[in-house]
Amino acid sequence: MGENRVIETTAIAVIAWMKDQTRYGNNIVPAINWLVAQVKSGGRYGSTQATILSLKAITSYMQNFASINGKGNFVLRLNGQVAQTISFTSDKKDAISFDLTSLMRSDKFKALFTAGKTVDINIALENYQANPGETKDFRVNYAFTFNYYDSTPQSVSSVLGFEVA
Repeated sequence: MGENRVIETTAIAVIAWMKDQTRYGNNIVPAINWLVAQVKSGGRYGSTQATILSLKAITSYMQNFASINGKGNFVLRLNGQVAQTISFTSDKKDAISFDLTSLMRSDKFKALFTAGKTVDINIALENYQANPGETKDFRVNYAFTFNYYDSTPQSVSSVLGFEVA
């Protein structure tokens, strides 16, 4: 019961803070990150009220920060080698996706994705130019997902690591 009230209160605070981002801007991102971390299995937050308010807060956040405030390139590197570059402009609204599946099958990178290998995946922002008159820092919403399948794992102690820096 108490946990739901903390989630509900945080969501209500985010919704209110979005109306005065100059004053409360530093609170918004940490609160959204905390709300996202509270998601339970199945995408719920506990109570119906907590779920509805959290989704309203996250939706409000995404509507306010959905666009990129400039143009440039996202560059994907695998073990330091450029694998893919995707250009963007501030009017881009759809998702920017890197396709690792096709890279895993390519002659250039296939050897990286074999048993016992470590692959350093780096996504960088390059050649960024803010929109004319733009004073905000670069902002972008992002998500990173990956799937790992191994029908014959060598042992249950095999290490699969994931770090964000």
